[in-house]
Amino acid sequence: MIRYFALFLLGVPFLISCSDGDGGLAKKTGDKVGRVITDFAGGMGKGIDKQMLVKAELSDELTKKGLAMSVSKQDSLAEKSIVLYLIASKEFNGRLLAKAINDQGLEVGRSTTQLKLAKDEAKYVYFKFHKEMDAQLVKSYQVSLL
Repeated sequence: MIRYFALFLLGVPFLISCSDGDGGLAKKTGDKVGRVITDFAGGMGKGIDKQMLVKAELSDELTKKGLAMSVSKQDSLAEKSIVLYLIASKEFNGRLLAKAINDQGLEVGRSTTQLKLAKDEAKYVYFKFHKEMDAQLVKSYQVSLL
């Protein structure tokens, strides 16, 4: 990326000196470079968003109580935290337990939170894990009723 930016900076004086008087060539080149940078930044953002996704599952007990989940990702603002977007088809009030599970199916961390949702309400729910937990060991999260 730095190499392309350096080439761009070196090429700008050349393009300006080759202008046809009204800046036509420079304008066209600037427009093209702007589109390329925008496309690159957009693609990079999508890649970062996908990297933040985590595998999480709600227990059968929670789904029977009317909870559904549409998004599960790492919390970008807090280290060792995940955020789930939960939707209630029925009123729900209870304490949730999220377990961090490694690739051998063993628990490596846990977090709890209180959740109260009215029927047809939805919200982001945060689980903050202990600072000692190694998030790189986590393969999935299991969320259940405590």
